[in-house]
Amino acid sequence: MLHHWSATLTSPWLPLATIALLVCLLSRQRVRVRVLSWVGQAVLPHSHPIRDSRGKPIQGPPWQWPDGQMVDKFLAARQCSLRWHRYGPVYRIWASAISELVITTPGDVKQFYSDGHQHRKAESSNAGWLFRQVLGQCVGLLNGRDWRRVRSHIEFPLSYRATMARLDEILHEAHDYLQGDFLQYADKSTQDASCLIVNPVHALQWYPFFHMASLFYGALDADERAELQRIGQLRGDLFRDAVQGGMVNRYGMLSRLLRTSASKKSDRFVREWHAFNVNMYRKHLRTKSDAPIGTIWAATEKNRVTSTEILHSMDEMLFANLDVTTHVLTWAVVLLAQHPSSQRELRREIRSYPGSEADYVNSRTTLLHNTLLETLRLRPVGDVVTDLYALHVRNPFWGGDGEDFRPLRFQSINPRELRYNLLTFGFGPRQCLGQHDAERTIKSLIFYLIKDYDISLRGDQMRNGDFKVDDKNWVALSDVDLELRSGTEEDMGV
Repeated sequence: MLHHWSATLTSPWLPLATIALLVCLLSRQRVRVRVLSWVGQAVLPHSHPIRDSRGKPIQGPPWQWPDGQMVDKFLAARQCSLRWHRYGPVYRIWASAISELVITTPGDVKQFYSDGHQHRKAESSNAGWLFRQVLGQCVGLLNGRDWRRVRSHIEFPLSYRATMARLDEILHEAHDYLQGDFLQYADKSTQDASCLIVNPVHALQWYPFFHMASLFYGALDADERAELQRIGQLRGDLFRDAVQGGMVNRYGMLSRLLRTSASKKSDRFVREWHAFNVNMYRKHLRTKSDAPIGTIWAATEKNRVTSTEILHSMDEMLFANLDVTTHVLTWAVVLLAQHPSSQRELRREIRSYPGSEADYVNSRTTLLHNTLLETLRLRPVGDVVTDLYALHVRNPFWGGDGEDFRPLRFQSINPRELRYNLLTFGFGPRQCLGQHDAERTIKSLIFYLIKDYDISLRGDQMRNGDFKVDDKNWVALSDVDLELRSGTEEDMGV
């Protein structure tokens, strides 16, 4: 639940602010941070108090200079969920000077989404100028008529019907990737020829990326793939700067004035991303292909949508959703590696399934689908405005083993009961556009990985009681190494 506002320093606070400014000018950085944090804690809650139904102020972690809890909610959501739950089932956090409410229980989730069609997305997710440069006008952050208008031009490649029509193709792509590009990321230095050592994020992240790119641009040649990958790496660096926060990245005037590295990267990315999409459109016109980019970009020339809306929406589907899909896919593989019995049960089901591979991947009554749900439960994608760790793990609905990875739990749960206890791809009309494709893409690759390999953790992959993660990425991707061994059914416990 988002509440955003602009704080105004009224006259009682002016002397306090003046004193704080003088202290900051005369002190070291550590003292400045403490003083400015103290001023924010004194001013912001009183400038715009948020109260519960009894008139009492809603509590939360104290504001910290310069971003409040904005960085933590992206980069440390799991740890912060545990730390902040002491403030109660509804608490307040800060995104810079913008107040946000966090909900944690199924009842509040149900009430909040009961009128979800009327909710407005916060501008640029309250993340500031640099975020706005790459995603500020994407379809996922637009509201009302603008959202419906832009969505109507880009949704057709991701519809359920379109996804089902290419399901066999999705399976073939997954199989071919594991037989080809995937092996390039494996460390083959081990003396055991049957063993591959891989970091799942490094080895798997480009599979969903190029799959999604092909849906919109059609087949890409080697040079186009290399160019798109290079732009993707630039965009990744830029988005890390956006999520890391800071006054300069939040306010464009400061960033432009100081000509920061992030400002220069932003200009370069916008220029190169625009050029790539124009080149793909021209290729479509030249080759008379049926790639969706033809219809999508033509809409900008007819002034039905702006080029910025399309570029930001394409960014959302390729670059932002690359992190999301990679997060779910790689955590599923890591959790299966951590739980050999669940992995063996899944492999046994895969190899004994009587129907076609497409029917199996499409089914929602299999252990494969339950593995996807269990991964989304334990390692949810998202920040803590709806505290998914509280909802998915500490929620009494899951019983006493809520922290355990156990896909079989879903065999005894009616899918209707999951509605407000498990958030996968969102609720209502604002659900993720790519949910149908993402679900089948992830399950297809897990299908072939588990069918062909026994996967285990390599050595000590833990840090502070949890798996090592890439703490610079906004969705906390795993940073572990796995061992993959091919062998007979007997070798793999089938």
